[in-house]
Amino acid sequence: MILYQPQHDWEDTQILQRNREPAHATLLPYADEAGALSGQRGASPYFKLLNGHWQFCYVPTPIEAPDHFESERFDASGWDKVSVPSNWQMLGYGRPNYTNVRYPFPVDPPRVPQDNPCGIYRRTFALPEEWDGKQVFLEFEGVNSAFYVWLNGQMVGYSQGAHVPAEFRLTPYVRSGENLLVVQVFQWSDGAYLEDQDMWRLNGIFRDVYLFATPAVHMRDVRVVTGLDERYADATLNVSVALRNYGSSALGSLIKALHELKSGGSAGYRVSARLLDAAGAAVVEGEIGESISLDAGAEATLAASFPVKGPAKWSAEEPNLYVLLLTLTDAAGAVQEVVRVNVGFRKVEIRQGDDSRRRVDEAAQHQHRPHITLSERPALARSVRSLRSLRGGRSRSRMPRLRHGGRSGSDQ
Repeated sequence: MILYQPQHDWEDTQILQRNREPAHATLLPYADEAGALSGQRGASPYFKLLNGHWQFCYVPTPIEAPDHFESERFDASGWDKVSVPSNWQMLGYGRPNYTNVRYPFPVDPPRVPQDNPCGIYRRTFALPEEWDGKQVFLEFEGVNSAFYVWLNGQMVGYSQGAHVPAEFRLTPYVRSGENLLVVQVFQWSDGAYLEDQDMWRLNGIFRDVYLFATPAVHMRDVRVVTGLDERYADATLNVSVALRNYGSSALGSLIKALHELKSGGSAGYRVSARLLDAAGAAVVEGEIGESISLDAGAEATLAASFPVKGPAKWSAEEPNLYVLLLTLTDAAGAVQEVVRVNVGFRKVEIRQGDDSRRRVDEAAQHQHRPHITLSERPALARSVRSLRSLRGGRSRSRMPRLRHGGRSGSDQ
């Protein structure tokens, strides 16, 4: 029996990523509660959007890519410039492809055609001065179908899964001053066999690209579960926070010693929670777990449960939301970061003996636009307004922000 030996990552079913950060809830660190309450990404000093004009080279096959295109010495001055986010077919590179039940290429999984067009993107950026000493991450919200990332000539990682956000830690590669970011996108990967749907096939970096910065000890992930009692009257707010220390061993020891010196005792980080209702009043205030000290490279989860009396419930007709603010402080009490999570209290269940009929509306969208890109918030907003006019203003409860991969959509 001869086993297939894949020659490329994009044809290897065992490789979905290289050096990509583990998936987590959509979170953005803010400097304080005021910024987090605004709900705007631009209100965070730790956010930098990389959308805009990028240098671009389109090649019909991977082997036709220019040699050493990822190098800082490579001269890309003759390349075209394209807007990111966008789909390269809508900018004149290749052709849009639509099929329904048939694949757009010969079916031979996990192989894809050797004529596998690539788009190579380049741009430079500089970090804000206030990011000095922080951890730096790069986020792609959507790239079709697979891609490699280089920073300053060094390979950062690989990812596939067209509608799955991909996050990379840039701290080991980034520097002060100008940085060169290079991305090579492949039109087809073995994932395209699973991403075959009744839709247009369009490729490129089609959603936002941005940087964000965190302290060395960072709230990497958050899980919130709201449980209602049998009467659907009162609730329990269950919160767990994954804390990770991204510092190196030497740096981590130094930070720990400094915190001990400042606090006059053992080092410790704390996470506090505030749940605010629609009027901004605090419904819950408390600590998530105990004070914790983390060694470099370590991760720990803090958890707590809080009773909530008579919360306004979330439903399709009345989508009541609360704002949960989580604040990380160090041993000296200094705020390290604040994150925001929107919370709704609801319970979905089918009880034995309940044969009543239920209608469930779904919103399935491939985010198609006839001109440039698959991802443009003004166009989505216009679609929502149109639906509201058709449904008497109720579509707000039936049009959730959609972001494939189980992560909620971001704001401005």
